[in-house]
Amino acid sequence: DALLADVPERDVFFFVAGMDNTYTGFAGLVLKPWSERQNIAGTKAEVEKRLAAVAGLQMPVYQMPPLPGTEGMPVQYVVSTTSDYVSLERVKQEIEERVRASGLFVFHDYDLKFNRPELVVTVDRDKAGELGVTMRDIGAALATLYGDGYVNRTDIQSKSYKVIPQAPRAYRLDPEALDRAYVPTRLGGVVPLTSVVSARVTPQPQLLNQFNQLNSLTLEAVPMPGVSLGQAVAFLDKTSAEVLPKGFFADYAGQSRQFEQEGNALAGTVAFALVDRKST
Repeated sequence: DALLADVPERDVFFFVAGMDNTYTGFAGLVLKPWSERQNIAGTKAEVEKRLAAVAGLQMPVYQMPPLPGTEGMPVQYVVSTTSDYVSLERVKQEIEERVRASGLFVFHDYDLKFNRPELVVTVDRDKAGELGVTMRDIGAALATLYGDGYVNRTDIQSKSYKVIPQAPRAYRLDPEALDRAYVPTRLGGVVPLTSVVSARVTPQPQLLNQFNQLNSLTLEAVPMPGVSLGQAVAFLDKTSAEVLPKGFFADYAGQSRQFEQEGNALAGTVAFALVDRKST
C-alpha cells in the first residue's frame, strides 16, 4: 500500500492476504476514470517498477479482463489425470523446463506445490506386542501430542469453555517431541513412544485441486510484453502434445479458455462463410 500510495492514477487499493494458503495474496489497484489518468500501460509499467524493488516479492501485474466472466491471470493452463499427484508433479517439471526456456512469459506459477511438511508415523506392531503396549494407548498418546480432539466443556466463572487435551504448541511443531512422550504397558510401567513407533517428515501438496473431477494442476502465467495470448496458447498446445503421457489431458481456464472456445467458434463461422461464398 505504501509503495503505491502516490501513484497519480490510483483511486482505491485493496489487498487480500492468505489467499489459498498462508504465503500468497491478491492485490487490486482500482484506477481513476479515463479522463483523469494516462494510458493503462504506463501505469502498469510504473507499478511493476515499484514492486520489483522489494526483495523476495513475486507479484505479477496484469490488467483484469475487459469482459466479465473470467478471473485470474491471462494464461491458465490445466493438466488433469486419473493418476496421483506425484505423477502430476513429474509432468509439471517437464512443462516447467519448456516454459522457462520459451522466454514467452514474464511470470508463471503453479497451484501444485509439494512444500507442506507432513509427519508420517509408523507403528511397529510386533515391538508393541512384545512390550505390552496397545494400539489404543499409542493412538491416545499421538492424539494428545498432535490432535485437537474435543472432549467436553467446563464451566469457569459462569462461562463455558471447550476441554481439548493437547500438548503445548512448541511440542506439536517439533517432530522430536516423540522422544519425550511415554505410553503405558500391560505390566504397569511406561516406555518411550519412540520404542514402538518411528516418524519421518515428508513433503505434501499445499492444495489438492481437481478439474472435471480429475486430479489436476494449473499453470498461471503472464505473457511477456509483445507476446499475445494466442501465441502463449499455441505454445502450450504444442507442449502438451509433446510432453503429456497417456492418461493426462490438457485444458484451459479463465481468459485462455474463453479465447480457445470463442476463437474456435469464430474460425468455424468464417470457414462456413467462405464455403458458402465459393458455392455461389
